[in-house]
Amino acid sequence: MFEIRRAQGADHPAILHLLALTPVGEPTHPLREDDVLYVAETDGTLIGISGLAPCAPHMGLFHSLLVRPGFRKRHIARQLYQRVMDHAYDLGIRELYTLTASGRTYFETLGFLPASQEQPPAPLQRLLHDASYEPGQTALLVRSLARQGDGPPPRPEPGREEDPGLAAARHFDQGYYCAESVLLALSHHLGRDNPLIPRIATGFCTGQSRAWGTCGALSGAIMALGLELGRSDPQASASPVYRAVQRLTQEFGQACGGTRCSELLGCDLDTEDGRQVYCRTQAHVQCREYVSLAARLAVQIIAASPAQDPNGSLF
Repeated sequence: MFEIRRAQGADHPAILHLLALTPVGEPTHPLREDDVLYVAETDGTLIGISGLAPCAPHMGLFHSLLVRPGFRKRHIARQLYQRVMDHAYDLGIRELYTLTASGRTYFETLGFLPASQEQPPAPLQRLLHDASYEPGQTALLVRSLARQGDGPPPRPEPGREEDPGLAAARHFDQGYYCAESVLLALSHHLGRDNPLIPRIATGFCTGQSRAWGTCGALSGAIMALGLELGRSDPQASASPVYRAVQRLTQEFGQACGGTRCSELLGCDLDTEDGRQVYCRTQAHVQCREYVSLAARLAVQIIAASPAQDPNGSLF
């Protein structure tokens, strides 16, 4: 078991020791007095850290996300990230930036998008300088912390096609549920927008309407496979979509450790206790990753699959 808490002054030596484990090539952030730090601790030992450097009333830099080797793949990094994100929101920060040399894909699953590297916002420039920011080697990413009522989250740079995984995560941030988010993103990516989407996916959300069923993110991706590879003619073969769904289910299960909502979250969302566990453990961050992953896997599988009916339409 581990505890995530706000860092204290006495933690400083242990924090420096932990930050010394930062992978070579990753940007480092000199700690400042006004930095907000959260640490993960087990048996008196710090095993993880994440930080926030406010640089304007509405802007901040997320930095120093690190988990000690031997304690990874336990969702510690996600929970550290969520604590910092919630703290940033409470401070009024609505634009959260981060730097990474090798973790861009991971941060994109958390909702970060590429930011303009030519002219970073003025309040951010000093922090970037202190972190030895090199645009050619380090990606500058940004995530909106806007919630419902705050306005839309950021869109990709002009001329850049949005990755379906990021689009699905963006829909999830806007309040759509898992299956809805994935089907919305994939139907648009495939050019199969339809007025029945996302409503046709709603019943598949939350483990088939809290019935301990298949993860909604996976269900939404399966529906998209049907849109693209399914049959319109009753005499046509269903093999293309069957093979695609089998591959998707296998790869999703291997990546996530299961395919059922209850086993992925470890709680029953049809009960009050289960919903409290979901909120307490910040499980929505985990669900967001499932949504993004399912959309990306579906795109890869469709690209490798033969088309069943290229001129047909399911609707």
